[in-house]
Amino acid sequence: GIRVLAIAPGAIQTPINQSVWANPVTLQDLDRKIAMGRLGTSREIATVAAFLASDLASYMTGTTVAVDGGMLIYPDFRHGG
Repeated sequence: GIRVLAIAPGAIQTPINQSVWANPVTLQDLDRKIAMGRLGTSREIATVAAFLASDLASYMTGTTVAVDGGMLIYPDFRHGG
């Protein structure tokens, strides 16, 4: 069987958004809007991807897994942030 799964990452600390996390004021403002209070890491996304590709997730299909530190619960991010 073919399984279709997706990951919806939140704010992840990568080079593409370095201008955000390199600025302490901007980073602090963003961290306040994330339930976990911090940016995520590439490793955290990779861990979820590995799980989804493993037999441990063999009964999962047709879903998107939010790996966003709780960003979805904040109104500022409901419409793309």
